[in-house]
Amino acid sequence: MQFNADRIEFSVPYQIAIALLLGLVLLALVAFRLGQFASISRQEAAEAAVKTPETMQKATSEITFAAPKASILAEKIPLNARKAKPAKPTGNNRIVVQTYQLRAHLEPVKLYFARFGIETEIRKIGDWYYLVTSNSYENPEKPGTDGHSAKQRIIELGARYKAPPGYETFGSRPFHDAYGMRLDD
Repeated sequence: MQFNADRIEFSVPYQIAIALLLGLVLLALVAFRLGQFASISRQEAAEAAVKTPETMQKATSEITFAAPKASILAEKIPLNARKAKPAKPTGNNRIVVQTYQLRAHLEPVKLYFARFGIETEIRKIGDWYYLVTSNSYENPEKPGTDGHSAKQRIIELGARYKAPPGYETFGSRPFHDAYGMRLDD
């Protein structure tokens, strides 16, 4: 540090300047992670306060969906499948079950979920086709909402999906990455 003609000049070796800069970045990252942990503990406290159903089956038995439409690719609907009434939309999110660039590969998936009373539709957004629920829900990422229950049901049913020959299988854990999306209707 020097005083020259009413100016203060600082001189710092590059190694020390770089170490100080890296220290500040590290400090910012630590503060960010502490903030994440604090929000997780608040979220866990909120989840504990919300009474969750004992089984997923109880939670999804209260949700009703529209009856499926017949199609060429349709499999036989089990006789014990009950007729469901369309659910009243309670939120502004739809659940994206799967995206794919070819519409034909989403048709068997649509029929599969229709067999279980989950009405879906295929929408083209950009160059991709989106298989989304026909009903809208509250935030699917927030535990305790109807959207979260419906998303969990889709993931549970999707784990048992077997693609017809010649169609996409969507991996070893199909539809496990379903998510909510706001769509302007």
